[in-house]
Amino acid sequence: TEWQPGQWLDTTYHWDAYHASYGWTNVPNYSNDDRIPFDITINAQGLRSDHDYSLARPDGIQRVCFLGDSCTFGEEVNDDETVPFHLENLLEDVEGLNFGVHGYGLGQMVMRLEDEVLQFNPTHVVLIYLTFDIARDTQPEFVHAKPVFWLHEGELAVANVPVPEKSRQPWLVTQSFTAAWLWGRPTLPTPDQMPEYEDLLNALLQKAK
Repeated sequence: TEWQPGQWLDTTYHWDAYHASYGWTNVPNYSNDDRIPFDITINAQGLRSDHDYSLARPDGIQRVCFLGDSCTFGEEVNDDETVPFHLENLLEDVEGLNFGVHGYGLGQMVMRLEDEVLQFNPTHVVLIYLTFDIARDTQPEFVHAKPVFWLHEGELAVANVPVPEKSRQPWLVTQSFTAAWLWGRPTLPTPDQMPEYEDLLNALLQKAK
């Protein structure tokens, strides 16, 4: 498809579904095949889980919703090896809902928090992000096209929404896994850029509150 480069589709990210606001999300009701040497199950709600959750939080249950990138999703581990799974199984009367999606920046996490997570009535929300996740927020593409976040006169702004389905990446990037990996990686902010990224980070965290 034009939305997802074929080389990515044939290797790891065939559990991606286009999303007009986030760029991509998890395919509901996905279960991995022999191409992936890990047990990956996505429920009907798009969460990494082998079962669905009721929107209403059960009485006496603390519900912890996790947002993050591939480290939260657990891209290269089994269903029973993710952080939310361990939390749910180690603590009594606690649910750990895994809203992680590979490649997400903090902005996409916050959008999913507002659109999906809050309707599950969580008692706690945990955002897990790496240093370079914030660098993804200012890019129009990372693996797929995505929303762009920046500060305009001190206010948080969002563009590229609805996210275009057709990739704007060069032909070589859409046809070559190696090229997509090399040129698709975000670079860490330089020291002189850090104040700008920190301001964007703080604005997104404030919105998450």
